[in-house]
Amino acid sequence: MSLRLTRSDAFGIALGLYATLSQIVLMRESLGLSGGNELTMGLGFAAWLLGVGGGAIIAGVLKRPHCALVIGTLLAPVVSSGCLFLFRLHRLILDLPSGVDPSLLGLSALLTTGLGAGGVMVGLLFTTAARSARGQERAPVSRLYTSEAVGALIGGLLFTFVLAGRASHLTTIGLSGIFIFGGMTVSSRHPITRRFVFVFTFLNISVVASGVLTKVDHLADIHAFEIAGAADTYVATKNSAYGRLTLGQSEDQFLLLVDGRVDHAFPDPWERPVPVHLALTQHPTPKTVLIIGGDPSDLLSAALAHHPERVVMTYLDTGVHDLCRPYWSSETLKSLSDPRVTVVADDGRHYVSRTGERFDVVFVSARPPLTGQANRYHTREFFEAIQRVLKPNGTLTVLAPGGANLLAPEAARAAAAELATVKSVFPHVVTVPGLEMLFHAAATTGVVTANADALSKRFAARGVKTRSFSAHRFAAMYDEERIAEVNRQLSRWPALQNTDARPIVYLAAVQLWERSLTRGRAGDEIILTGIAEQWAWVWLVLPLVFWLLWQWPLWSGNRRASSRAAIFGIGTTGAAGMASEIVVLYAFQATSGQLYTGLALLIALFMAGLAIGAYLGRKKIATGKWHHSVLADGIVLAFLLLSGPVLQASVGEAALVTTWSLVAGVVTGAAFPALLGRAAAGRSQDERLAAAEIEAADHVGAAFGAMITGLIWLPVYGIIATCWLFSCFKVASIIGLVVSRKDR
Repeated sequence: MSLRLTRSDAFGIALGLYATLSQIVLMRESLGLSGGNELTMGLGFAAWLLGVGGGAIIAGVLKRPHCALVIGTLLAPVVSSGCLFLFRLHRLILDLPSGVDPSLLGLSALLTTGLGAGGVMVGLLFTTAARSARGQERAPVSRLYTSEAVGALIGGLLFTFVLAGRASHLTTIGLSGIFIFGGMTVSSRHPITRRFVFVFTFLNISVVASGVLTKVDHLADIHAFEIAGAADTYVATKNSAYGRLTLGQSEDQFLLLVDGRVDHAFPDPWERPVPVHLALTQHPTPKTVLIIGGDPSDLLSAALAHHPERVVMTYLDTGVHDLCRPYWSSETLKSLSDPRVTVVADDGRHYVSRTGERFDVVFVSARPPLTGQANRYHTREFFEAIQRVLKPNGTLTVLAPGGANLLAPEAARAAAAELATVKSVFPHVVTVPGLEMLFHAAATTGVVTANADALSKRFAARGVKTRSFSAHRFAAMYDEERIAEVNRQLSRWPALQNTDARPIVYLAAVQLWERSLTRGRAGDEIILTGIAEQWAWVWLVLPLVFWLLWQWPLWSGNRRASSRAAIFGIGTTGAAGMASEIVVLYAFQATSGQLYTGLALLIALFMAGLAIGAYLGRKKIATGKWHHSVLADGIVLAFLLLSGPVLQASVGEAALVTTWSLVAGVVTGAAFPALLGRAAAGRSQDERLAAAEIEAADHVGAAFGAMITGLIWLPVYGIIATCWLFSCFKVASIIGLVVSRKDR
């Protein structure tokens, strides 16, 4: 592709802007369907990419591509807006009772409909634009692919640094409509079309500038809150770096919802302080205390009641404090002004890694690992970092999935893995049963105890003044028979360790989340994520079997065989690129917890890499020769073999993880022109004839990579094994290209 911009390039850039802004908005909205569970990411990307592939197939059979291109352009922002309202108001549409979430199948259907519809429009527009290109324009599909990637880069940067936190999601979709309408106005060669679309561009600009979309978005958010029924009165909403925050009120109590789920209620002096009292009572003299995560309401006052000399609280999300501070109780505000208290606006993992201070007690108040964001506070690497900031007789208290009496299999498995992980760093652990289990841990013997009498006497002697917790509660919390029974249940499960690179606890927690959606008895329901884990290896075998059946009859060395081999190579490149990007997203979440905001930047960098790689690939190896297509596949194979070790070592280093997103895009983009040229060799060198097939293969492969990585292989096998499993597909692709190398 030359650096001189053509009309097609202008539309490609506009399409990339529209696609990226719409995708980011809809992906962020989709997190509200699952309470921020990153399972949504794998399913959401898969739905979007399958939609793109489906749109390409539809466009491939249309008789009048230019007409379809114009109509699709005008409908695109309308479809994206409809998808946004589908996600925001899904409870009303599905008639779900208050407090009941959609099942995993229901969630998949919502994502397929919402994100899939958005993807269909992108695939339709891309393919019709490629088919409408002038016949003398050189490599129209490659040019459009590159220019779309450039537009996606601009869109990602625009959202990250300008729109995020400033423009509502509906307004952002309105802006994406302006870009796509403007692109059509500039690129169309038909004067009537240009004038017609220009009118829509002007109307869209007027609507966005008037602020109407912001008001409609706000009203939709209020209505969604009322449908959820979590609280009586809507108070406020805020998009923070870590999720969508909503504050509601019921009588004298406020409820904070994060991504549609209740995070906590305040003031709640009867339940929220309990883990703090238990954690501090485990230590004979808790002079210095570190509380990681959470917010100060009810927690700080409970810690100060034990008369420490210093309390440090870290909190991840400044948006939570900004939203809730005006409604905190006078007791909470008094605790914040106490000279013994230091509140640090920092990620707990980052703070622990850099502080030189040592503590008697560390209480990790982060929720159990039902999401990848929460899982980062339950890994061996994090516990090792905590060990370095504890004094010799210091104690750690951490939350784990639990149950009233009999633990669900997934809860037991998650708790057993977390117990094994804690014990790998702190050999002495006391289990406290409950709906959310507690683990008290210490590195030396005789520090933590399950002796209720001893703890009760220690608490009473300390002179703690609080109405909400008394020394009598220790007998119920540390019941010997109940503790023994829970430990027996946990002992039945393998003692696997949860690490940043292999999130065993997160996998079990995702399965527990799915079981909670069924509202049934433990062990009676089919857990789809559990089945997927047991049959994870099948997803390696099935594509290879398909490849053999599809390619074998044509391995006679004709053009059709070479074209099919290249199309399989395009599909596996799409799968490899998307798989590596999902792993990057997970590694970024494990590193910083800011995927909600970082998603746009990471996608932008990936698309920047695609643009750079596609340009370089077009210049160097897009000849249609078989050895150049093999070279392209070999580069992707080497990248996959290297990605696992690099990303595993990069967890904790945000700059390295972010950079690898760019590298993934470069490698994927560089391979595409070479394989595309090889596929076009079987179509008389005309890319337009193969545009639909190529676009479909690329995005169906990418959808497969997103779903299998996010839902199955990454949590089951870990980072390195996931990347290496995808390398098997590239080996098969290389074999196919070599065997079908003759151009007869």
